[in-house]
Amino acid sequence: MQTYSYNVERDEFDALLFRHAHELGATTLQGINVRNVIFEEGRAVGVRAAADDGWERDLFARVVVDASGRRCLLAKQLRMKQKDADFNQYSIWSWFRDVAPHPPGQEGMVFFHFLGLERAWAWHIPLRDGVSSIGVVTDKADFQKSGKTPEEFFDSLVARNRTFVHVMEGAKRTRPWWIEADYSYQMERVAGPGWLLVGDAFRFVDPIFSSGVDVALYSASFAHEAILRSWEEGREDAAFGDYERRVNEGVDVWYETTALFYQLQQLFGRFALQRDHRADVARSLQGNPYDPVNQARSRRLLSEMRSAYEEIISDPRNLLRPGALDPAGTRSSG
Repeated sequence: MQTYSYNVERDEFDALLFRHAHELGATTLQGINVRNVIFEEGRAVGVRAAADDGWERDLFARVVVDASGRRCLLAKQLRMKQKDADFNQYSIWSWFRDVAPHPPGQEGMVFFHFLGLERAWAWHIPLRDGVSSIGVVTDKADFQKSGKTPEEFFDSLVARNRTFVHVMEGAKRTRPWWIEADYSYQMERVAGPGWLLVGDAFRFVDPIFSSGVDVALYSASFAHEAILRSWEEGREDAAFGDYERRVNEGVDVWYETTALFYQLQQLFGRFALQRDHRADVARSLQGNPYDPVNQARSRRLLSEMRSAYEEIISDPRNLLRPGALDPAGTRSSG
């Protein structure tokens, strides 16, 4: 089993993929903004593109793949975007220097901090040259009722965890704050006549398990397979329909895993530490829930976690119940 992953700076990673596509023979354009997708008789046939210098023209293709990320260009054009009603998260993060170093033997590892609030957590991801990405996630209502500025709110969440306080004692922010809210969504459709959605352009769940890059890379690979199959067999509807089912089934696993994490964080942590479950938790979080074997393993693990969750919820004395770790009563559990 692979026991490591890669922490990448997203802009550098995207540039690497872009250059690689060019080296393989793809025609690449930079400084271009796609205005909209062109349809003829209900079928996507190209895009209207504009350059920074005023150049504008229609570009035509046999298939249009929307990889516009959370811009969700085609989904907005077709009014297919649906906000997730259950995830109302708020996130604030930045890059920092001079954070406390990881313990010996744990250099380069990603750390998560629990904050004593249900549906709240923090990440600490080491990058290059002594820089770390550090951010907090909580329910949007927590920020709205706090009366604090984003920076004050960030500091107040750091203060809820002693380890997190130690990590941030000498930290110096090197970039502006990034803020996101209400970022979870899905689409009514993932594919249609002449078009496919990939990555964040078709769905975004949550940053907790870094599923975004997993979804982007696998959905792009599956879209490539679906397009080639549609050309070879001459049955685009069947090929694109199978693509939609395949990616949705995989991302549904990410969604269910994330939902259970937010229901009871401490249970998730306990399963990860138990010898009988540790390997299954690690494999599930490594990604690729589209593979039938991985999908079956993840669903089996989720079933066991749900059973444990029901036992905890039914026992009013269980300290793992939601709210038990919030002695100040700063949020009611639900």
